[in-house]
Amino acid sequence: MMEFIVQNGGTIFVLLLLIAMVVFVAYHLTQNHKQGKSSCGCGCGGCDQAGCATAHMVENLQSEMKKKK
Repeated sequence: MMEFIVQNGGTIFVLLLLIAMVVFVAYHLTQNHKQGKSSCGCGCGGCDQAGCATAHMVENLQSEMKKKK
């Protein structure tokens, strides 16, 4: 077992480093999401597209309701 670790030490180190980076990024994104921040680090309130998806969803729902009447 030690021989395997010694022969592949560099690969194991890089793998552990990549795993640590992925865990850190996932943790950071989760914390931002819990705090209400977006993935860009700003809030959605100042964005030009803020509420755009919601507005389109409301328009689609309203048009569907009109069709059903």
